Amino acid sequence: MRNLMKRYAFLIIKIFLLAAFIVFVGLHTKSWNIVGLGLLEFIAIFCFQGLIPGKNRFLRVIKYLLTSLLLFLSLANLTVYLFSGTFVSYLMTSNTENLSAISSSIPLYVTAIVYIVIAAFFPMRLDFEQVLPSIFEKMPKLIRNRYFFFTVLLAISLLIWIPTNLYGRLKTPVFAYTTYLHEAVKMSNLRSDNVSNKELKAIEKEFRHETIDSGINTPQNSMNVIIVFAEGFSSEVMSYDGGKLTPQLNQFSAETDNFINYFNQTAATYKGVRGQLFSSQQFDNGYENGSSKIKQNLETPLTSVQSILADYGYQTEFFNPEPNAEVWADYVSNLGFQKVLSSSTPSKAEESYVDDQRNFQKLFSEAEKLNDSGQPFMLATYTFGTHFSLDDSKTTYGDGKNALLNKFHNMDKSFGEFWSKFKKSELADNTMVIFTSDHATFPDAQYRSTFNTGRSYFLSTIPLMIYYPEIQPQTFDAKSRNTLGLAPTILDLIGVSKAENYFLGTSLYLDEPTSFEFITDLSPAYYGTKDVTEQEVRENKDLTSQDVKTLDKLQDFYKLSLNE
Repeated sequence: MRNLMKRYAFLIIKIFLLAAFIVFVGLHTKSWNIVGLGLLEFIAIFCFQGLIPGKNRFLRVIKYLLTSLLLFLSLANLTVYLFSGTFVSYLMTSNTENLSAISSSIPLYVTAIVYIVIAAFFPMRLDFEQVLPSIFEKMPKLIRNRYFFFTVLLAISLLIWIPTNLYGRLKTPVFAYTTYLHEAVKMSNLRSDNVSNKELKAIEKEFRHETIDSGINTPQNSMNVIIVFAEGFSSEVMSYDGGKLTPQLNQFSAETDNFINYFNQTAATYKGVRGQLFSSQQFDNGYENGSSKIKQNLETPLTSVQSILADYGYQTEFFNPEPNAEVWADYVSNLGFQKVLSSSTPSKAEESYVDDQRNFQKLFSEAEKLNDSGQPFMLATYTFGTHFSLDDSKTTYGDGKNALLNKFHNMDKSFGEFWSKFKKSELADNTMVIFTSDHATFPDAQYRSTFNTGRSYFLSTIPLMIYYPEIQPQTFDAKSRNTLGLAPTILDLIGVSKAENYFLGTSLYLDEPTSFEFITDLSPAYYGTKDVTEQEVRENKDLTSQDVKTLDKLQDFYKLSLNE
């Protein structure tokens, strides 16, 4: 046995590296079903190698490379699961233009990549014709035949593997790539649809409206508007630890029209911000060709809150906390704001973005400046500090060991400082303040563990809190509608009733939603939220939309929402 261990030392080391990694994934994510499937897949891969004859050097090299490649693919997807709580998806890879957003975690990702490359391609000698008779010399000759032995092992693996993958929502790491390929092909087929000018005009006519229905009257019809899109902020964050994590936002909610059971319509930031401001959905992000075609892609007939308010005499501005993110900066500059602002001195820690505290300070000072001009204004911003994988909080929560809690607590404190100054200023008498999010929090492993949620999809309820002068605070049930309602709700509050628009949503103060307001577009996956509760989302209920009629109409709208 000692001689065998010496001869197959590399194989033993390789198995140890593989087993250690998958156990680490299990301990970190608590997803032992994934661990089990991963181990089963490792066995199947080794079975695959054992079935390939290796009597000459060329075949030994080929089966080593094939096995190593399969192990690498399995480990790579397990790594994605480790950091994100899900296997690789089309949505992830379509957002690669923004890798700079996770720059603080790149060393960790690089370390993981180096490890899995070593583990997968670690050299080994695996000659079953020699090792099996030595180990099982007292067993019947039939059992010692490598073909029979590995056929049995492979059959056992497949008996568990096939039903799991065909009839369940779980996938083994390698088999999960088939889902990704299916998504990619589906997106490619949908994207390849061409539309004639005649068809485009018919679609435009179908979705064009001349008015915006109203469901509320407010004391002022020319209020200023401030909108805060907090990065990746699910409403369940505000209930953590009895509300102690976000005390400022919870206090703010008590002073506002607070909407509950309100879902994100899409993800991630590009589609989320534009979709809410335009009450629209778009098939692609709009930057698939980098910066070169962003302007062309966003030149569409669609109208937005900012374009409509500009027609009513408003100044419209957007404060961009990521001035050095070239693609995002170009994207924002083509959203139809009259002016896009950014700080010349991003936060020292990253030198790529403005931290939340300074973002809110800039937001307040710019609002005062605009207010002094005497012209009504709309000022929007996107706060970056709670971005996925970011760890640059200046305020800690509890023992400070959980970066996720720290950054949410830090953003809450920064907003609280803004809100305190706002209430003491003239702005409190003539300005609407809206706090919401660009989309739900991405459910990576740390988030799922911290907030005790089982959801694996990029969908959840998000906050929507609206303050305006002389408000009588109350809570409104959005009844599982989504963020398509933001734009018409803002215009409803201001009193704008006549404006050409292509809104898919309606004012949340009206109980007359469209069917689009219950569809969350995470292309190529679509989820239905009608009558869905936050608890069902936390339990990871299958919410795949079955509304074929609305989904077909949405495919038409895509041809209108991006100029591609």
